[in-house]
Amino acid sequence: MLDKKNAGVVVKVTAILVSLAFVAMYALYLVQDPTQTTQSGTTPANQNAQVDARAKELEAQLARNPKNVAIATELGDLYWDAGGSNAQSGDATTAARYFALATTAYGAVLKQRPGDTNVRTDMATAYFYSGDPARALKELNAVLKADPKHENALFNLGLVSKQMGDVATAKSAWQRYLKVAPKGETADKVRQELTQLK
Repeated sequence: MLDKKNAGVVVKVTAILVSLAFVAMYALYLVQDPTQTTQSGTTPANQNAQVDARAKELEAQLARNPKNVAIATELGDLYWDAGGSNAQSGDATTAARYFALATTAYGAVLKQRPGDTNVRTDMATAYFYSGDPARALKELNAVLKADPKHENALFNLGLVSKQMGDVATAKSAWQRYLKVAPKGETADKVRQELTQLK
């Protein structure tokens, strides 16, 4: 039996392992998804330097105009894409850092437009891939409360739930997705996931 002192350590170690599993799962998903591409001819370090330089420019623009939603969204998307590229190349630590930065940028957007379900869904997936699946679920459920037929939120709710071991919620989310978008962008992936759950 664990006492309170040891339980905290167990929880922290478990959280770290779950976070690494999420980033690895994302990298595998990208490798299996032929629609994801990377810049050819550049190393991950060069790509990261380019991302960081562009991020610095966008942050300077936001400092001058902090309510500019387009710039904050572009910054979030830049970080989100960089997280994906680093996950795909196997750099889980850098991927998680970029995904965490994306959550901050998307949070700034949502301060101006709290009802933007697309940005909230992107923020939720960034939370997931940065190792905070509980926050991802909270954000995805907020999206689905506002828009019960949001395809990306339903798809991602299935992914997050599956990774957290909640097969019933994953199955339900993906079945709802197929009712909403039987020919949707990720419908084939959803069918594949549902088959694996059986």
